[in-house]
Order: sequence, then structure tokens, then C-alpha cells
Amino acid sequence: MQIKNKISLNDYPYKRDIEGRIFISELTSEDILILKELINLSTKFTLFELSESADIDLKTVEQAVDKYSKIGLALRQNQNVFVDKELRKYFELHIHKFFTSFNPDFHFIKALLHRVPLAVLPRWYDIPKSSDTIFDSILDKCALTPKLYEQYLEEIVFEEPVMNAI
Repeated sequence: MQIKNKISLNDYPYKRDIEGRIFISELTSEDILILKELINLSTKFTLFELSESADIDLKTVEQAVDKYSKIGLALRQNQNVFVDKELRKYFELHIHKFFTSFNPDFHFIKALLHRVPLAVLPRWYDIPKSSDTIFDSILDKCALTPKLYEQYLEEIVFEEPVMNAI
């Protein structure tokens, strides 16, 4: 039996997500250390505080902050740095991939699903109306076991060529 896929890329800002993932893939090890600090520090701090916290020289920190400014994560005004809260959440999710302890478990999948607008998820997945938690219902229906997930993927028919390529 084949399932017609209800997932539409038009419902999700996938271009922005792809840009973010490409950006992350091009980061150096120092950039990643600075990113960790951008995530962990408050939303406003000085370049000096960031340099001290990351234990990286000020010039390297300035270059990294300028790099993060291009994608909108950081805004630099003289010696002050302001971090965008929404983009910080995005990078906080994806930075875990750089940890040796990273495991793409159900918590990670739930976090990814949280990036999708809540009103869209019931259109994408057949979820019982009596469901208390939409994310648990999706995981129970599609990914409770590896075999169930594999079966779910094999039964999907995509209408969009981009989805087939993915």
C-alpha cells in the first residue's frame, strides 16, 4: 500500500533551513566554539566578554561575529554584540551534532518537529483528534520502531520532484 505524502515544502521555510545547514557545514572549529558561546551567553554582551568566555583572541572573535552577522544570528554595534533569540534556538538545536555524544534520538526528532508550525503538522500526518501531544502521536505512528519507520518511508509517494530528490 502506498501513502500519498501530505508533506509540502511550501508549508515550511525550507530554504532558510537549508541556508542554515550549509552555513553550519562551513564552520571552522573556532567558529563552533564561538557559536557555543553565542548560544550560552545572554542576548547582549561585549566582544571582550565573548573572547574571554571562548578563550579565543579578540580578532578571531570579531571575524566570527561578523560571519554570524551575515546570517542574522549576531548584530555587532561597536564592541557590543546582540544575539537574535529565534536564530539562537535554531543553532542551539543543530550545534548538538558537533558533540561526540550526539545521538539523533526521539528528543532530537521532536525538536526538529517543533521547527514546523504547529498548525501544519496535522495536515502532514494522520493524527487522531483525541491525541494529547501531537509530537508523541507522530512518533508513535511513524517511528516507534526502526521497522515501522522504514515501512513508513517506503510507503510514501511524493508528488514534488524536490521531495523525491531529498
